[in-house]
Amino acid sequence: MTVKAYTIQEAESLFHKKAKTLRRKLGMNKRRGLRRNPAMKVLGYRSGMQYLTDGKDVYRRDKMDMKHGGMRWYSTLAGFESFIRAYGPLIAPRGLRANPGESIDIKKIKTIDIYGKLWRDKTYGNTYFASRAIINFGMPSEMEIFYPLQYGYGNSYADIPLDDIMGRAGIEQRMRSAWRLRDAYGIILRQGAEYVKKAEAKAWGEAR
Repeated sequence: MTVKAYTIQEAESLFHKKAKTLRRKLGMNKRRGLRRNPAMKVLGYRSGMQYLTDGKDVYRRDKMDMKHGGMRWYSTLAGFESFIRAYGPLIAPRGLRANPGESIDIKKIKTIDIYGKLWRDKTYGNTYFASRAIINFGMPSEMEIFYPLQYGYGNSYADIPLDDIMGRAGIEQRMRSAWRLRDAYGIILRQGAEYVKKAEAKAWGEAR
């Protein structure tokens, strides 16, 4: 077998040429990294991450990972099956374990209250959260959605529920933000969180 040898300049040129083709194919922006291609399908959620596929590969999206534009390649679709076998199924795309698949009419939402219970793993230093989101608190149309214990730091306890609620309401991924709910739809947002023991956080995310 003959192996072609490249100079450093040739190798760099070949790399950049292939990288440009890949960015164009997957919808990447050179400055901001990989962005979601409209053709991608959301597979589900786990530990505060969103998993998507273009039919061949799987990508993982993390809003806190701004260095890579919030999304990076994770594995092939075939290889992802081993991940599912090892760690169990993802939380459904619109899926929470309560009210599965239930859509939401954004025009009927007046208030969204989100309260999270956080647990910090002192051994490894990781933070986990479980949340409950109450839509239209105290009104006849009140709906409570549960988010099970999962990895997430910063404001993830509120960002994940808000992203899901807007997804159920049919709002495009690129248009989802807390300020849009307030300014465009006039929705009142309230949120809060506290650190508790693991058992309490886990129970908080389980539907009654």
